[in-house]
Amino acid sequence: MNTLHRSLLLLYAIGLGVCLLIVMPRSAQAQDQTAAAAEALFRSAQEAGKAGDWETACRRFAESNRLDPAPGTVLNLARCHEELGHQASAWKFYQEAAEKLPAGDRRAEYAERKAAELEGLVPTVLFDPPPDLGAEDFKLTVNGTIYSAAMLNVAIPFDAGQVQVVVEAKGRESVTTTLDLSEGQELTYPIRLGELVTAAPKQRPPSHAAKQRKMWAIASLTVGGLGAATAIFGATWAAMELRTATDPDHCSDGFCDQQGASASKRGRTAVVLLGTGAAVAAVGLSVGTVLLLKKDESTLALRPLPGGGMLTLTTHGLPLLGGL
Repeated sequence: MNTLHRSLLLLYAIGLGVCLLIVMPRSAQAQDQTAAAAEALFRSAQEAGKAGDWETACRRFAESNRLDPAPGTVLNLARCHEELGHQASAWKFYQEAAEKLPAGDRRAEYAERKAAELEGLVPTVLFDPPPDLGAEDFKLTVNGTIYSAAMLNVAIPFDAGQVQVVVEAKGRESVTTTLDLSEGQELTYPIRLGELVTAAPKQRPPSHAAKQRKMWAIASLTVGGLGAATAIFGATWAAMELRTATDPDHCSDGFCDQQGASASKRGRTAVVLLGTGAAVAAVGLSVGTVLLLKKDESTLALRPLPGGGMLTLTTHGLPLLGGL
């Protein structure tokens, strides 16, 4: 190894040492702060327990154990849950404390004894699926936790009280059941699926005939509307001309001056316009309404009757509407 390589290695070792000297105190300081927070929570939990506030005590013991796990904290957590009547949780924590405390420790013997006492008081539920159902056929959720296939047909311990069970399966209604467990109860819960969900019938897209029928309905209503407008205009015009034609200043004793004669002639034209517009309106609006309200796929057509004096709307060959 030449001098350059030795120098580089020496510089690397010095840099690494400096980094460790910087990082280690900070890491130790963070650990100290975490331990101090855990100790403060532990003491606060003890005070809450002495005051009878076991719910607060449980929360603080649990957070203290998360920050700085210790068998003594677990033992206090077990006592806390026992005071609240949570037999399953207390039993679990007593067992955990007995396993973590050193052999010969009097606290370990106490934890073992308490776990044995509580074991008979812990209610259990065995979730039993039907033989024709596999774990992939449904989803089982208990108190908000999804249970896997490994948890079926096993007596699962719970705290006494209410346990909510939800069974879901594709294409079926969900089934929600609330179990009310008492101390020492051994319950078998048979899993059942909900009723089949009936799918809503799919709407068929409108057929070509329906689209054509709608187009003709809109056209007929438009023509009918124009006819109605024409009839209104003809009626208004006829009324105006009739007023002039019947004015004594222009027509009297069967004789009319030029203005009266012209008004009479225009009035007759207005009456024809009124009649034609009314006829077109009646046919157009009627045909358009029938076409819009029609639901089946039968054909509708306008055809002249023999002699050409009438139009009729037919469906399956039966007349529905006639007009002059």
